[in-house]
Amino acid sequence: MKEEVNEIDAKNEVTKLLNDFDADYYSDDVNQLRKKYSGYVAMYTKFIFKPEIAIRGINPSWFIGKEPLRTQDKEEEVLRVNSLRGLHDLNAYIDYPEAKYHGGVKRTFKNIFDIAKLKYTDDEIDIWIKENVVGWNNCFIQTGSEGIDNLYKDAAAIDRLNYNSSCIDLIKKSVSVSKKLERLMQPKIIIYAGLDSAQENRWTKQKYKTLESIKSSPKLTSWGGKAIGVKHFSYNDKPSVREFQIIEAMQEK
Repeated sequence: MKEEVNEIDAKNEVTKLLNDFDADYYSDDVNQLRKKYSGYVAMYTKFIFKPEIAIRGINPSWFIGKEPLRTQDKEEEVLRVNSLRGLHDLNAYIDYPEAKYHGGVKRTFKNIFDIAKLKYTDDEIDIWIKENVVGWNNCFIQTGSEGIDNLYKDAAAIDRLNYNSSCIDLIKKSVSVSKKLERLMQPKIIIYAGLDSAQENRWTKQKYKTLESIKSSPKLTSWGGKAIGVKHFSYNDKPSVREFQIIEAMQEK
């Protein structure tokens, strides 16, 4: 039986989830964690109900495409991260193209259109992505080059010092919200970017130890969509492998 939800209720619930997380992230309970991990991004894109594609990674890196060391770069990074708070009308994959991950997303869809012999201009590809693709991560907290494992270690260390679980609870809440976003937006195809993202969600580490095993085992969602795991968009795959995975999923949906 397919899971049913209407667009108005879904959007209202997404708004509430994002606002609640924002309040928790900026609460005094996680001040120490926020001193080191000073930004977060939930939605990379605007809200689209039942979009063609949803892309899910692990957690955000830099939105200017490099570690912000200079004052000017730090200011621009903060500006971009803050522009993506709550619901918004931006599409980070297109509006902030410097990030390697974002460039990989656009390049993949350009290749798909080329394979399909659709003569889209660069602007038309941008428009298609903005109108058909949503995206977010398993964890919203931005780590840059630190990585998700260090985030968990630092959060656990702070919690031990404070005799509570506030920091780990914040990360867990992010993961919980991330899963709820899938159910509320109900994408026709969910693309998990990379092995970690896939294993954290629909393919158990015990059974699916490699990305190759995940690639050959697409899943169905409770609302009738399809879930696939692909090589992370920051890295090149074998010629057209990622593109044909997505094309096959689009043809079967």
